[in-house]
Amino acid sequence: MAGDYGVQPLKGMLSEKGVTQAEAAKAVGRTVGSLSQIVNGVARPTLPVAAQLARLVGRPIEELFTPKMLGLSQRRQATYKTEIIRSGRGWRFKCSCGTRGRWNEDRGEASRLAQQHRLRKHKS
Repeated sequence: MAGDYGVQPLKGMLSEKGVTQAEAAKAVGRTVGSLSQIVNGVARPTLPVAAQLARLVGRPIEELFTPKMLGLSQRRQATYKTEIIRSGRGWRFKCSCGTRGRWNEDRGEASRLAQQHRLRKHKS
């Protein structure tokens, strides 16, 4: 699956600078085979290796790799679950973050409050 992780211009940027893959591999502390896989888009570089490659070619890291290619997500969201609980006092919601809603006679109201909680506190 060539091209999945790397950006093809990296190969061109290395040759523009007059740097061979063997020299680049030595500079970033990788084997020639490992660097070749990164350059050809077969393997994903670690963030430090990507930064060293960017410095080596004199370009910003964003021109070489996208955050997704580096295994970074822009925002990691925790998943929070809410459940509606019933007891002799009525209905209320309980969230996995620890929040509990007030008691209501109506299950629909407890569900609405749970949804409001998720939107306000967890943005989901």
